Amino acid sequence: MEASEAMEHAHKTEEAVSHGDFGRRVAILIAVLAALLAIATLLGNQATADAILSQERATDTYNEYQADSVKEKVSADAALILRQMGGDAAAKAADLERTAASEAAKRKGLLPLARSFEASRDTAEHRHHGYQFAESALQIAIVLASVSIVARSPALVLGSVGLGVLGVLLIVDGATQLVWLG
Repeated sequence: MEASEAMEHAHKTEEAVSHGDFGRRVAILIAVLAALLAIATLLGNQATADAILSQERATDTYNEYQADSVKEKVSADAALILRQMGGDAAAKAADLERTAASEAAKRKGLLPLARSFEASRDTAEHRHHGYQFAESALQIAIVLASVSIVARSPALVLGSVGLGVLGVLLIVDGATQLVWLG
């Protein structure tokens, strides 16, 4: 083997090793991106569950408010009718008036409570949207990293890393609500 052939062989071997190294590093990047994608998906699913639960609580609270309002009105109207009848009915009217007052007192705090559940629902929906954006960024980052292995393109790896960083920032934003993206 001549010196030039040996140099050429050494160069090809070095190139093959560096390409293999490139592929291994990108494979690790893909694994990290996939783990982050799984985290974003879990957090997004939890945010969806929180939004649904908060909406159910708000609906239940509004229903309780309406039921208590109907009870109050029925009791007050029945008491008014019994008062008009006079006699023994007046004692029953007093009981119904107490019932009406009790129902009015029970529903006093229900509207603010229902509104707080709605606010929790809105926050959970915004978190969910942030996590969805993070999932999208991470999915595209995985695709770019995968293509970069075949194309041997460091530029695609940089694009993948950039989208991965964006995905992480969106996960952090979804958890902290520093910026509303929804």
